Amino acid sequence: MNVNRFFGSVKRALCVLLSAFLVLFSPVEAYVASASVTVAAGAYAILAILAACGILATSETFQALIGSWASEAEYLARGASRQLGSYAQRVYDNARSGDVGIQETFVIIEGALISAVCCDWGDTVAGIQVLTDDLKAFLKSCIGITNKGAFIQVPAIPVEEVWGVTEWSKGEKYPLPSGYLTSPFFVSDSSYTYFLTAYAVSNYGSEVMNVQNWYYANSLDIFGVYDAVKRKLDLYQRDAANGKYASYSAFAFSAYVNRDGTLKYNTDSMSYWQRNWVLCSPADAGSLPFPVFADLEDAKVYVGTGEIQNAYVSGTVSMDLDGYRADVMDLASGCIADVLAMPADMAAGAERLGAIADVYPAGTIDDVKEAVKAGGIAIGNVTDVPSAGDATLSDILSHVVSLPGSIAKAIADAFALDGDEAQEQLSVPEIISRKFPFCIPFDFAYLIGTLAAEPVAPRFVIPFRFDYDQWDFSYDFVIDLSPWEPLAAMIRIMLDILFCASLMLGTRSLIRG
Repeated sequence: MNVNRFFGSVKRALCVLLSAFLVLFSPVEAYVASASVTVAAGAYAILAILAACGILATSETFQALIGSWASEAEYLARGASRQLGSYAQRVYDNARSGDVGIQETFVIIEGALISAVCCDWGDTVAGIQVLTDDLKAFLKSCIGITNKGAFIQVPAIPVEEVWGVTEWSKGEKYPLPSGYLTSPFFVSDSSYTYFLTAYAVSNYGSEVMNVQNWYYANSLDIFGVYDAVKRKLDLYQRDAANGKYASYSAFAFSAYVNRDGTLKYNTDSMSYWQRNWVLCSPADAGSLPFPVFADLEDAKVYVGTGEIQNAYVSGTVSMDLDGYRADVMDLASGCIADVLAMPADMAAGAERLGAIADVYPAGTIDDVKEAVKAGGIAIGNVTDVPSAGDATLSDILSHVVSLPGSIAKAIADAFALDGDEAQEQLSVPEIISRKFPFCIPFDFAYLIGTLAAEPVAPRFVIPFRFDYDQWDFSYDFVIDLSPWEPLAAMIRIMLDILFCASLMLGTRSLIRG
C-alpha cells in the first residue's frame, strides 16, 4: 500500500510538471506570435507612469517628454548637448543645479527616470512615487483643453546658438546693409511691418549664414499656424468680411553673411522673395505681431469670429493626447506604488496598454485605477506585484525564482550562519548544529543556501584518444545541456518547491512521533 501511494505521488508530481510546461511555453508562444503592437520596455514604463498621472499618451508624447536614449551614458551625453526631451532635460538640468536642495531632490528623480527608461521586460523599477509626483507637477502646467479634446504644450528645448542668436531666429532685425540699388521697396515702406529674422543654413558651410529679414503688409489681417516639432510657421491672410482665409506670401530680404558679420558678397548679391512659410524658433513664434495658433482648427475659430482662443504658447511643443483624466491626475500624492512591476514581455505590455486605452475615455475612476494597477502601478493599494487577473505565469515565476535566495538570506541573517563563523558562534556545535532534532533549522538553512546557488547548465567534455602503431586519433566529445536551460529552470523551481514542502511535512510528522 505504501508503494502504491509512493507511485501515485510520483505520478501526480509528473502531471503537475507537465501541466506547468504546457501552460508556461505554449500559450506564451502563441500570444507573442499574434501580437501586432510593439513597444519598448522603457517606453512602456513611462507610458504606464503617465497613465497614473491622468494622461493617455502616445509615442510622440514620449519622444517630446523623454527624447531618444536607451542607456545612462546616452542620457548624460544628450543632456550635456541639450538633446533630451523637455521633461528629461528639466530633470538633467535640475540635478546639476547650483541650489543644493534642488540638486539633491532631482538626483533621486534622475536615478528613477534612468531606471525606468533603461529597464527591461520582467524588471521591477523602484523610485516610481517620487518620479510620478514630479511628473504630475510638471504636466499640470502643460495641459490644455480645446473643442477637439485635451492636448499638452511642453517646453521646447532650445537648440544650439548660432552667432549668439538662439534657435535660428530672432525677433530683432539683423542690420543688413541697404542702399538705393540693393534694398527692396518694403524695407523702407511704412506700409510693411518687420516681424522676424531667420537664420537659414547656407550651402557654403557653417562659416556662412543666410540671414533673412521678414516683412508683411500691415494693412492685412495676418495669422500663423506653428508646428513646433518642425519649427515651421505657415502664414495666412484672413478675410474677415467673408469668414474665409488663404495662404499669405510674406516678403523676405536676405544676404549671405560671414561669421564676423561681414557680407560674403557685395551688396548686389542680396535678394528678396515671397514665401508662405518660414522656419522659426518656438520662443519667437509666440511673440510675433499677429496671432499664432498651434492648430489650424483653432485658427478657423479666429477666422469666423475674430476671437483668439488657444493661441500658441511661446516656447512650447503642442500635441494631442489620446486621453486625459483630471480625476486621476488629482489623486492625492502618495497613492502611487513606489515600485513598477514590468510585464514579462512585449506582448503582455502591449495588452496592458491596450486595456488602459479601452477604459480611459469613459470608464469610472475605479475602472481606470484597476487598469493602471494592472499595468504594474498600484493606485490606492501599494504593491510591487500586479494583482489584476491578467498577470501572466511568467510574472509569478519571476518572483518565485527569487524566493530561495531571499529565504536563505533571511535565515542566514537570523542564525548568522557563515561557514566557520557559524561554528565559532555555537558553544556546543556537535550537539546543537549536528544532532537531531536540534539540527533541523541549521540543515534547513544549509539546504536553502544550496538551492539559492546560481544554476549553471552542465557541459561535459569527454576526451577520446587512440594511439596505436601507425593509428593516431584524438577527439573530444562535448555534451552541452544549455539548450535545455529554460526547461531545466522551470523543472528546478517546481522540484525545489515540492521538495521543501515534502521536507516540512515529513519533519512535522517526525517531531510529532
